[in-house]
Amino acid sequence: MRPHALEAWSDIGPRIARARRLGVFTDFKPKFTKRYAKLTEVAVNGIMQYVKEVKEGTFPDDDHSYAVNEAEYEKFLAMVAKRRQI
Repeated sequence: MRPHALEAWSDIGPRIARARRLGVFTDFKPKFTKRYAKLTEVAVNGIMQYVKEVKEGTFPDDDHSYAVNEAEYEKFLAMVAKRRQI
């Protein structure tokens, strides 16, 4: 059963408050909230590290990849080429 639209939005306030307490919003912090973590900083640093490793070619490495049989890879490339013609 689908909830009424107002019911679906009824807990938006607590969700925003939780996000503020965790430091997701950096530009504005209402007086009634206290930040317990800086999740935005953690997330941005993680994304920057990911981009750096991808650009350097150090990620993905063998520990974070699956090997593919060469014949299967060739079949895949042929399927992709065929779809591009459609």
